Amino acid sequence: MFQNAKPIWLNAPVQVNTYALFKGEFAYKGGDIRLLIAADSHYAIYVNGEYVYSAQFADDEGRRVYDIVDLSEYVQNGNNDLVIGGYCTLTDSSVYKAGKPYVIFEIFENGKSVYSSSERVLSSVNSVYKMGDAPLITGQMGYTFHMDLTKKEASFAPSKETGDEYSFIPRPIKNCVMKERKFSRLISQGVFMDAYKAGEPIGQRIQKAFLSYREIAEITDEAGAFRKGENDGVYLIYDLGEEETGLMDIEIEVSEDCEILVGWGEHLDDMRVRAYVGTRNFISVMKAKKGKNHFFHPYRRLGLRYLQLHIYAKKAFVSYAGVRPVHYPVPEKADLQLKDALHQMIYDTCKRTLLLCMHEHYEDCPWREQALYAMDSRNQMLAGYYVFGEYDFAKASLETLARTLRSDNLLELCAPARVAVNIPTFSMMYVVALWEYMLYSGDREFVKRMLPTAETIVESAIARIRENGLAPRYGGEDKWNFYEWSDNLDGHDSFFKTTDENRFDAPMNAFLALSVSRLSMIYRALSKDAEAGRMEKIADQLRRAIHKNFFSEKKGCFYSFMDLKGRLSCLDELTQAICIYAGACPEKNMKKALSRLTNGTMVPVTLAYSIFKYESLLKYSKKYGSWVRNDIEMQWGSMLTRGGTTFFETIKAGDDFDRAGSLCHGWSAVPAYLYFAYGAGIQPKAIGFEDVNIQKASGRPGIKKAQILKRDGSVVSFR
Repeated sequence: MFQNAKPIWLNAPVQVNTYALFKGEFAYKGGDIRLLIAADSHYAIYVNGEYVYSAQFADDEGRRVYDIVDLSEYVQNGNNDLVIGGYCTLTDSSVYKAGKPYVIFEIFENGKSVYSSSERVLSSVNSVYKMGDAPLITGQMGYTFHMDLTKKEASFAPSKETGDEYSFIPRPIKNCVMKERKFSRLISQGVFMDAYKAGEPIGQRIQKAFLSYREIAEITDEAGAFRKGENDGVYLIYDLGEEETGLMDIEIEVSEDCEILVGWGEHLDDMRVRAYVGTRNFISVMKAKKGKNHFFHPYRRLGLRYLQLHIYAKKAFVSYAGVRPVHYPVPEKADLQLKDALHQMIYDTCKRTLLLCMHEHYEDCPWREQALYAMDSRNQMLAGYYVFGEYDFAKASLETLARTLRSDNLLELCAPARVAVNIPTFSMMYVVALWEYMLYSGDREFVKRMLPTAETIVESAIARIRENGLAPRYGGEDKWNFYEWSDNLDGHDSFFKTTDENRFDAPMNAFLALSVSRLSMIYRALSKDAEAGRMEKIADQLRRAIHKNFFSEKKGCFYSFMDLKGRLSCLDELTQAICIYAGACPEKNMKKALSRLTNGTMVPVTLAYSIFKYESLLKYSKKYGSWVRNDIEMQWGSMLTRGGTTFFETIKAGDDFDRAGSLCHGWSAVPAYLYFAYGAGIQPKAIGFEDVNIQKASGRPGIKKAQILKRDGSVVSFR
């Protein structure tokens, strides 16, 4: 923990989107040397001019997290230069809750403090960056970044001690690891003409430009430098070969001071990277100085496969354009080997999808949002327990989510964040995820600490139940009654056109029944039998009410919506699946209800929520194993045949959401869980894998070998 360090910042008026530099000097005599550091909202460490690390854990003002960074590879005997870069966005988004700008750091040599942040540390604005209000990459991620290497370094002055006091804890998970530059291949080049008009969104500079392909020999000189000729400039498109997450890294030499546009994306559906879509700007404007330039941005990870440069210089030589990958160091002992090559590819791609969607916390997608959602992360946790044997990461994300409990007894939509809308069912899924964490990890003590949050969510939702035994949909302008991305269930009220509570939704009540049931299981595991009995009774009442009000005996299905006059509407696979999954379908109706999930007569379930459909089929009937296997081949196999190296947000890929669909979404790694839990039959029967249910793989996907890590480091295997 910090001994002498004080939170500091620039001695200047505070503004949004500010980049700062803090510099000093420390002596090194030899031995263990470590830096403790924290910041709002990001930091970057440089020792003797060499980049060391940057990855502030996503925290909030009530619980600050510090990192410990080993400096031994970067120091030399004697005096060493230290530069700390600080970045503070100060604007709410889905990945950041606005606080106050600061950095705090302290260097310890052999356990003794040798240098620390104080007003004696010199600081200045980082003149390389454009600051203040700027275009957004997305509303979820915050500001884009513009760099100008022609700027002179600003003058340094003593820093200001902020006077704020914070409660610090060490990072609860491992530090991310930055790798060497990712190989990138130039796959297209040519010249461009601008079609951008002043005042248009900045991303349009690439999106609207006229591109004309040229062979390399047509636009390079004998030395290999690119020449723009009579056009506005040269465009270059680089392919990293697969979806990646990392820090932008560009090394380029130009013949004069010039602008360079850098766009990034996951596909080339527009014959270019999609630099602009629906107000989103996946672009940075760089100003290069004559000669050699190195553009390296340590404060924002990019999610991408392709990088596009528009270079305005008469001549330019590109040494490298790509990223330095940044990954979370997951355990590697877990393993799965399948007999079928396609299913092995699907599993391997699920694994990479999961990996790219976890850094400081689970992320829905690395390209567009990088945000932690309770619903998305539940899928990621469940698959991750098998694929990575990773429990601490899930624990940290669950605690981060719990810290966002609002005055309406729901969690913020994202964490840590302050978001304008809220999806109530995501809070209910938090309770499900909390139970599953305890089931797989055996960590009762943590769940005890989180129990008040789970109780508050459930008790508040139970209090909304009306005389018919159902809870109405949520009202209020900030409530988004979203269940999944389908026409009926996306919360856009295509049928009833109302924002009040005068409607009952089957998915809402099924998710509620599920959360009540899981809270009962938590109580039972914590030996709170009276509380468990009460919750199970309420869950049973909800299940009966769901069946009574929404189920059609004649059709064998659950309707999605019911108005105050009892009129039913909309048949959706998710509704059918979640009602079955929550236990609302009695045994006498089960056969017909399951068959409706497979005959294609309802609005199809999407990738993320397919887990409820598949588990309902596999749990309640042995005959659907082949059907589920074939459906996974069709759905996930189709993403592979379309060139996917990670799995998409929805099956529509980049065309969905008005052309803003993500091609890497953690919630779509559902098959990875199914292969282990149902293919290999590895399921916990008691808390913490104290016992497991090893089933035969007869009639299921062929398993060569499957093994998962328990929390204690031992391996549960099946061959």
